[in-house]
Amino acid sequence: MTKESLTVLDMNMGLRDSLISDHQFFVDQAKARLFDQFNDLSIQSESQKISQETWEQIEGFYDPDKHDLLEFSEVANDQGYERYRLLSEMRDHTRFSILAALFHSFEKSLKDWIARDLFTVFKSEGITRRVWGATLEELYTLLKEGGVNVRVSHIYKDLRNYQLIVNVYKHGEGRSLDDLRNKAPQFIVPDDEGGFHRNFPLEFFDHSYLRVTDADFDQLTGAIAEFWKEMPTYIRTSDFKKFPKWLNDAAK
Repeated sequence: MTKESLTVLDMNMGLRDSLISDHQFFVDQAKARLFDQFNDLSIQSESQKISQETWEQIEGFYDPDKHDLLEFSEVANDQGYERYRLLSEMRDHTRFSILAALFHSFEKSLKDWIARDLFTVFKSEGITRRVWGATLEELYTLLKEGGVNVRVSHIYKDLRNYQLIVNVYKHGEGRSLDDLRNKAPQFIVPDDEGGFHRNFPLEFFDHSYLRVTDADFDQLTGAIAEFWKEMPTYIRTSDFKKFPKWLNDAAK
């Protein structure tokens, strides 16, 4: 591959602003249109409403000579608890689905940017295909060789955790769950005041324990915006000490 002083990657202001504003729009709209429907107050309110409606439906059948009032009350409460459980699960699925969609959009945008700009310089379809098939770690290595070491940035840990969370949500058990247990157990081990769950080995917590709070959501999605902000406007061939082997091989 040539090492003439050419611009390899061009993060012009218009592209940067577009990537950040589009991402932030989706984040804001997801929170306003979807998450707000599943806040704790609304879930509790609907659950209580279901309990009350169930009670009103069955109280006419209550006969003090035949029935236990406590049993009738438990039936109504059970219906409320079940609604609370289902709505809570729906809230979690909604949050994870949005997280996954935003991360995949980030990954595709990164590959699209790199593939397009590399093709402009090197005119290689092989490079284009290889970039689209690359892992994020391979792309981070490419950026590092061009002088942008994402792995030493304060956002790298968030991006790494973000990818692991999405993988665990999609696939359940596997290497990503093992990595998440070891590198970011706070997303797996429940945070209880008494520290009860900390007494269990990490292997006890399977994919069903995966949890992301509203604050986590903001931090994870915020890392994507910060990534685009940290990209330099230009990365030139002269900035590269070398090109990764996988890229050189693709150019042949």
